[in-house]
Amino acid sequence: MSTNCNNKHMVLAVIIGTFVIIAVQRWLLQSEFAKTSMLRKENANFTITNVQRRKFARTFIIRKEQPKSSITKRQNKTKHAIKVILFYTTWFGSPNWLGIAQGTELNVSCGEQTCRFTHNRDELQRSDAVMFHGRDLPSETVLKEVEKTKPPKQRWVYHLLESPHHAGPDPALFNGMFNWTMTYRVDSDFFEPYGCFAPLTTDEVDPKPKNYAEGKDKLVAWGVSHCGTLRDQFVEKLMKYIKVDIFGSCANKFNQHELCPRGSQKCNQKLQRYKFYLSFENSFCIDYITEKYWINALSHNIIPVVMGGASYEDERLAIPGSFINVVDFESVEALAKYLVYLNANDTAYNEYFWWKKEFKVVWSLDSWPCMVCKALNNDSLPAKVYDNLGDFWGVAKNCGRNVDKIRKLIAGDM
Repeated sequence: MSTNCNNKHMVLAVIIGTFVIIAVQRWLLQSEFAKTSMLRKENANFTITNVQRRKFARTFIIRKEQPKSSITKRQNKTKHAIKVILFYTTWFGSPNWLGIAQGTELNVSCGEQTCRFTHNRDELQRSDAVMFHGRDLPSETVLKEVEKTKPPKQRWVYHLLESPHHAGPDPALFNGMFNWTMTYRVDSDFFEPYGCFAPLTTDEVDPKPKNYAEGKDKLVAWGVSHCGTLRDQFVEKLMKYIKVDIFGSCANKFNQHELCPRGSQKCNQKLQRYKFYLSFENSFCIDYITEKYWINALSHNIIPVVMGGASYEDERLAIPGSFINVVDFESVEALAKYLVYLNANDTAYNEYFWWKKEFKVVWSLDSWPCMVCKALNNDSLPAKVYDNLGDFWGVAKNCGRNVDKIRKLIAGDM
């Protein structure tokens, strides 16, 4: 009896020991699996960052991420229905808005997202965004009526590339109506400058040195069609020291009559003979740099002499080292002497074209449809409204910078 009892105890001990060993093994396996799983997650989130520093501190960061699974891609594609964007107004009286193909119904693909653009106002209530051009806005009375039936999540976009001096209807009349802005100002929801610059591709790099002064036998050109501004007085003073060839509807004011039709091949060929172009803006407003800098000068390989209210040194607005700013001189005469110096010194002249070895001018207006489309598909963006559009796009808080400096320069050459 005692022996049998001992045998039973021994058997029971063996069974218990076996269970303990199995339990310990399972715990060890789970712990090891957890560690392995954590390592896999860390590897999946690993990113490689390559920072390239340019001469003027522009930094390009390239990140290479682990590709997402096909399941995640399918989920992203089906997450949102196609967003509808309505053009409520025309664009300077035309149904064809700049930067988007013509047509009453357009599907625009932006990566994994697609948005449909329409001019059909019958779709106002189902539109996710509504585009308004500032120069073509209806009266505030009309818009207030439209606003009464505006869906809660619908975004109204105020678009304008003209300066506040030429904005059309007073923006203050529309305070509290618009959710997003699309302008040339850097702090807009959609930043749409007249131009910008991007790195050259490998195929675009030309290793051969180029003399940008070669073939240029004329000094200064200026195209102007808006007369009677402060810049006219500056040019009158400048012409006391150097020759300035003036084209456009204001040329007669300066007793000049040579034609150069804007955008024509004949005019383009004529401009390429000049070393300098007066990229003088008609408004001294924040961030306002127009085609006078990007197209009239840079696209013709001419050094722009700039005048305006923008911070030209801001690389988001202009190419550093590509221009001559009139406010950097003590007098109009000093500016004239510097232009004469560059005219006689090809080495110094070519320094203003250093950027051509690394960068090119590009037109950002082609990208705005996708910027709006992607924003509509971004659920993380907070609700927003411009309670004081008059402050954001009014003359008082936007314009007047550098005006006093220009007047002092003119007065100093009396």
